Amino acid sequence: MVIGFAFSFYCLSHAMRILPAGVAYGVWTGVGSVGITLTGILWFKEKLGIYQLISLCFILIGVIGLKMAS
Repeated sequence: MVIGFAFSFYCLSHAMRILPAGVAYGVWTGVGSVGITLTGILWFKEKLGIYQLISLCFILIGVIGLKMAS
């Protein structure tokens, strides 16, 4: 877990060289939210409801929008 945190913060610091801090943090948290949800689905066989799927799609759209606008 420590290695994962270190890698995650490294990626955030690298992104902040290119993107403003608020956008980089928004993208970082969005990718983390979607990533941990996919991990739960694939690793722990969690079920995903339609409203959860729609919400994750909105998060992805927001992340893509933040990245494209920067």
